[in-house]
Amino acid sequence: LLWLPAQLFKIAGHLRNYSYTKGWRGQQRLPVRVISVGGLTVGGAGKTPVVRYLAGCLSDAGQRVVVLSRGYGRRNKGVVVASDDGAECLPWDSVGDEPYLLASALQGVPVVVGADRIESGQLAIRHFEPDILILDDGFQHRRLSRDLDIVVLDAASPAERLIPAGPLREPWSALRRADLIVLTRVDQAETLDTFVGRIRRFNPETQIVETTYRPAGLRHLSGGRTFPLDYISGCRVVTLAGIANPVSFEQTVQQFGAEVTHMLRYRDHHVFQNEEIELAYEAASRTQAEWIVTTEKDAIRIPESSDRTRILVLDIELDVVRGGEALESIVSNVASSP
Repeated sequence: LLWLPAQLFKIAGHLRNYSYTKGWRGQQRLPVRVISVGGLTVGGAGKTPVVRYLAGCLSDAGQRVVVLSRGYGRRNKGVVVASDDGAECLPWDSVGDEPYLLASALQGVPVVVGADRIESGQLAIRHFEPDILILDDGFQHRRLSRDLDIVVLDAASPAERLIPAGPLREPWSALRRADLIVLTRVDQAETLDTFVGRIRRFNPETQIVETTYRPAGLRHLSGGRTFPLDYISGCRVVTLAGIANPVSFEQTVQQFGAEVTHMLRYRDHHVFQNEEIELAYEAASRTQAEWIVTTEKDAIRIPESSDRTRILVLDIELDVVRGGEALESIVSNVASSP
């Protein structure tokens, strides 16, 4: 039933991209370098960890970086500064969970939130005078010209169907526009060579970087005390996730020796209520679980008024396992360009 709407969506997207390719629709260039990090699918590819990794690398190299994000799920409109140089971030529901996560993790890197990326970029330039803007989830936002287009793909969960029949925003042929492709979760991919071969059909020349998510540690949601990953080894736990791909998170928890007694899954960007946290505690009591383990993005959306005494947060980092030199070289060339 969704096949026809998906084909109509495909035609509309093709006409839109064709109009940009032919110059019928104009692109606006900002007076700074722009790196776009985007994807082909709606959610779940791992764009936010890649943005965090790039922003950290460029900032450490002495570049003044500002991240531009749309701010999905926030309550207000317009362009807002989620965080500036060292200031405390605005509440997550004012900026979106992913911008809040970026602002919290990237000390000294401002995050500007707004649906209009050009307006956001202009504000960032006026306030912060950056060398580089990183456009979070910007592959389809073609109105803003960019110097580097990075596409992030989930190697463990290849998508096949276009919206609304599936999660694809564009067909795989859109990879022809990519300057660099980053694969996430390559350690969980069943047929990585086949996946890479499919990419090469559409873009035989671009560099491909392979990455995994490396668990960085466990954090107590109440108080912030940290624990080593083996702290949950042998423990009975309940997992709580409102992300696009909860299976990967649950497998990671099990890899560190925890026995998952119950899995609570909600839709991506779900805003938790106190009653839902109480349900998690009830599941823990019923299955004799010691802890409730959640993701760092979900932890942002758990109400401060809820009981947090038995909730642990699994923090992750992006780990480049292949193609790191190519990534550094390409990004460095953009950063050093006039």
